Amino acid sequence: SLEWLDRVLGHAPTALIAVQDGMVTGDIEHLLGPSVGVFVGGSTEWKIATLHEWARVARSAGAWCHVGRVNTVGRMNRCSTAGVSSIDGTSVTRFVCNLPKLDGARRQMSLEVEQ
Repeated sequence: SLEWLDRVLGHAPTALIAVQDGMVTGDIEHLLGPSVGVFVGGSTEWKIATLHEWARVARSAGAWCHVGRVNTVGRMNRCSTAGVSSIDGTSVTRFVCNLPKLDGARRQMSLEVEQ
């Protein structure tokens, strides 16, 4: 990600640095800001365990925090509580029956958003 950062920023106003298992916020915290954010990937277990920390670091830097592979109501709620900027997932493209419950979760505002 770091080798491509300047090139991406030459073509887009915002770049997201992908983080995954084994990484810590200190690895990229100094790079985050309004034009450089974080894309939380990695294994489901690691993502859930570190989600709040990545979101907190991004917020404090004024950066975007995106979480990939969010395909359940539980993970959507965790992301909402953490205060992430955006999420993605492919569940409804494969299982359309999930659309009503995931859309309902997306519309439900969390009362526990971290600051």
